[in-house]
Amino acid sequence: MRNGTASNDELFRYAKACDRVLYFFGPEVPEYLERLRLHLIDLNLANSKMQNLHDPAYADWVEKKHDQFTAIADFYRAAPPMFAPYMKAHQKVA
Repeated sequence: MRNGTASNDELFRYAKACDRVLYFFGPEVPEYLERLRLHLIDLNLANSKMQNLHDPAYADWVEKKHDQFTAIADFYRAAPPMFAPYMKAHQKVA
């Protein structure tokens, strides 16, 4: 989130963590995380296309980067209600 990019290493670690999600959450969580992964990939594509400042589609890539970044940042709004039912402690501490 700090620099608007996701390195290949970060994407690999994200995918590796998502492989374990199926064992802890209902189907809506892995589906959401897959959509988020695709946004991360599209963000990287937009970043790479924006390297050519003379590309006639440069403005389109800037807009696509904005859209992908906005979708990724939406995690902070969308995730808490989605994850909360799975994260609540169901046992009292004695």
